Amino acid sequence: MASFREIRADYERETIVVYQAHIIREYVDDWLVGIADYTPLTKKIRRLCDEGHYDRAKKLLPAERVYPVDAEVARNLGMLF
Repeated sequence: MASFREIRADYERETIVVYQAHIIREYVDDWLVGIADYTPLTKKIRRLCDEGHYDRAKKLLPAERVYPVDAEVARNLGMLF
């Protein structure tokens, strides 16, 4: 017969697995908007850089976006200098 500790440990492991599955399902269903393979593009950018064509490589990079962050969050993340 299993001890209380063994039963409790099994229950906690099962709870974690179920919880993780819920998070994964939510991520896939609600947060994930697309998947793309950027390997060919990154190889092209690398080749251009290796050849010294930095301006051409830079044009292939996505536009940089600034995301507004609350001051307290920025402070907690070490973003304020």
